[in-house]
Order: sequence, then C-alpha cells, then structure tokens
Amino acid sequence: MKKIISIVCLIFVLASYIYIYNKKENLSPYLLVTFVDTQLNNHYYKYNIKSKENDLLNKRPMTDYPTSIQTKNKKFLYYTSRENSKYTQLYELNLKTNKSRKLTSDFASVDYLRVDEKSEKIYMRVSLRGNHRNFTVATYDTKTDKIDIFNPEEEDLSIKSFDVNNSTGEVLAVVFSSKQDYENVDKANKNQTPLEVAPQVAPHYLKLINLSTNKSKTLCTLNKDVLDVSIYSNGNKALFTANDNHDLISYGQRKIYLLDIKTQRYNPIIKDSSNYMDISSPNFSIDGNGFYYIATNFNCEPISDTTGITIYPKVILYYDFSTKDSKEVWFKTNGNIRNFVVLR
Repeated sequence: MKKIISIVCLIFVLASYIYIYNKKENLSPYLLVTFVDTQLNNHYYKYNIKSKENDLLNKRPMTDYPTSIQTKNKKFLYYTSRENSKYTQLYELNLKTNKSRKLTSDFASVDYLRVDEKSEKIYMRVSLRGNHRNFTVATYDTKTDKIDIFNPEEEDLSIKSFDVNNSTGEVLAVVFSSKQDYENVDKANKNQTPLEVAPQVAPHYLKLINLSTNKSKTLCTLNKDVLDVSIYSNGNKALFTANDNHDLISYGQRKIYLLDIKTQRYNPIIKDSSNYMDISSPNFSIDGNGFYYIATNFNCEPISDTTGITIYPKVILYYDFSTKDSKEVWFKTNGNIRNFVVLR
C-alpha cells in the first residue's frame, strides 16, 4: 500500500513539474520583428527571447510601410505589400514553399496586422475606397477566405491603431473623428496659426469593439494624441502611448500609460528620456509582468539609407512592472526596426 502511495506521489510530482515547465516555456514568447535595412529591404525576424536567437523568416524589397504577423502553427507569414498592386494589400507567404499569394484586392490600404489564434482570423486596419478618408478594422478568415469589415458605412470615425484580445476576440481600438482632425489641420494651415495657439487634436477614444455583433463600447475619452494600444488577455488592463502636447504643430513628450479597464483610470508608467525617445508600440508580455516597446536610441551612431535619409536607429526594450526598470532586448545594425509584435 505504501509502495502504491509512493508511486502515486511520484507521478503527481512529475506531472506538476511538467505542467510548471510547460507553463514556464509558454511564458517565453517570440517577437516578430519587421526590420528594414539601409538598402530598403524588409527582413522578417522571429526572435526567441529565451535563447536570444534570430530566425530570418523572409527578406523582400520594401514597397511601402511594412507590417506582418505569423500564425502559431508557424506555417505562414502574413504581410502587407504593394508588390503587384497600386494599393497596399494583404499577402500570405507559405514559409515551407516560399510561395506567396495575394489575399485582398479591394482595399485602398491595409496595415497593422494582428491574429486571433482561436478563430484563425487575421485582423487588419483597412481603408475603404470611395468617399472614405477614415480607417476601420477588418478580418480575413484563413479557413474560408471570407472578409468581414467593421461598420463599413462609417465615413467619419477612424481607427488609428488597435489590438486583439485573444481570449475574447474583442478589439481595443484608438478612435478619432477624421472630419474634425482634417478641419483642425486646415484651420491651422489657413490661419498660419502660431504654435502657442495651435488647435488641439481631435479627442481620441479608447473603444472595445465586438466584430461579431458590430457594436462598440467607449472606455474613455482622451484629449491627447494617442498613438497605439495593447490589451492584456484577461481583459482587465491595457497600455497606450500618448503625446502629451495637445497642439498639432509642436513636438511633445510621449508617455506610455497603464489603463485599468474596469475603473477606466490610467496612470503614466514611463516617458521619453534623453537616451530613449519616441517611445511607442507597447506589447504586454504573456505573463503580464511587463511589456515590450520601441524607442529611438540616441546612444547609437546615426544611420543613412540609400535615399540619403539619416536617422537614429530604434531598439526594442522590456519594462518590468516589479523593478520599474527597462532593458534592451533587440537591436540590429545597418537598418531600423519598423514594428514588432509579441507572438502569443
């Protein structure tokens, strides 16, 4: 009897160890980094945070501002391009055969890709043709090739950026009035408005969008230039980047804020510094203990591309909520990071 109990205990211990090990492994995600070299070629790197190894998934000439995402099964890379089109569209690259196919053709532009692994849908920010000057969110179903567009009749409210909650499929989006934004810019240009009295940016709204019901809920209204968002999988907290200067002309300091979705309260976590500026693109880590973000690194030598443009390169950093410190995670010479995403 004691022998049986001992065996059962041993099995339990081993099972617990395997569970903890697998859970720990799941907390060691990959970053998908879109990097453009000085010869204007897109590089799509899959970076293993644990082993610190880069896997170059693909390289191709840059045709516009590149964005990309990879599915969890690792078979496909989805990216945006104007390879064979006047307009930027969504493409699928088979990583085994290295063959690509165009998935969309009717949009004026496609960018800002995310993936919902449960539904196997690619989420994208799109601009519709016709009278639309605004952007909305659409999904491409990888199983059926079906495309669904959120609120396609809307011609004013525009989505600047978004993130997808993989647990619920809901979208957290930064939304503003494109009409009001254009009016403010026109007013500033016509009146040659001085810096100190320049009009404010249009109010920005953080909205939760349910694409299946085609409905949205406003979480909060911000009189800030909000750039991007990230939502944690439990749906209780989010991150967003904002420029604290309200005017349209002068340059302001960027901050990354932590938002409590239930209370709708938010507080700044980090801000631009003398070493790292233009902070943006917060991405929650899988365990929620911190987040990754991009910043321009003024400690590096500036770089120039084939067009003669000279800039300081960007770096990906990780911020730890417990230590309140940031550390560099990913950097590469002879080019610049355009964007990245945590593969969940």
